[in-house]
Amino acid sequence: MENRDSAFVGTIPENYERHFVPIIFSQYAEILANSVGHVDGDVLELACGTGVVTRALAPLQASGRYVATDFNPPMLEIAKAKAHGEHLEFQVTDAMALPFEASRFSTVICQFGVMFFADKPKAYAEVARVLKPGGKYVFSVWDSLAHNHFARTIHEGIGALYPDDPPQFMKLPFGYFDLRQIVAELQGAGFGRVTIEAIPLTSHAASPREVALGFGMGGPLSNEVSARGTLSIEAVIDALEEVMKAAYGDGPCAAPMQAFHICAALPE
Repeated sequence: MENRDSAFVGTIPENYERHFVPIIFSQYAEILANSVGHVDGDVLELACGTGVVTRALAPLQASGRYVATDFNPPMLEIAKAKAHGEHLEFQVTDAMALPFEASRFSTVICQFGVMFFADKPKAYAEVARVLKPGGKYVFSVWDSLAHNHFARTIHEGIGALYPDDPPQFMKLPFGYFDLRQIVAELQGAGFGRVTIEAIPLTSHAASPREVALGFGMGGPLSNEVSARGTLSIEAVIDALEEVMKAAYGDGPCAAPMQAFHICAALPE
């Protein structure tokens, strides 16, 4: 199963799509879609979330089936409502136990989902199993918090609110950046050539509050706030907004972010 800390439930999916996608996901979705382009054959998307990549890439795949999957049904419901096409299908799926026959897909893609897979080598092996010989696995992971400034500011800010028990969720999506480990795990699953590109971009937000809402209510960080029960999520968002203002000013704000674009190919 995927990591329980990655549960996108309740109001998280709506807040994720509204506040979070424009700030850190949409730019990388376009880059991933353009890098994949048209695929001759079926495409599988893992951890599609609310469908930001699906909307960009699925229209290019009219010659084959495009199967968009996610472990969290509420996220998938939003994706289904926003992406359409006769060749497009959606399915709740565990990335460690893919319900597809061997050698079905020409390409598998995943934007910022691998970090949440509890057993990454097993998930890689499952991708290798369902790919055709010579097929490609194209995915992205975040670099460390040191290279993602909005995320680092939020992580430090919420830690200050809970000095005796700081929430640790941010270390999950921004904690899988050891490229040697990633390559070794991919090769262990049967992949041959692996190419990696660091992609630095600038994250933009309309206001400090928009960043606080995105990180605070658009992901499982809000679950950690609820679990502690000492502060309301509204109070946490207000406090994070002030942290953002102190760091970036009161108004439209921007900060560096960086991710790795990875392409792993099976032998022919």
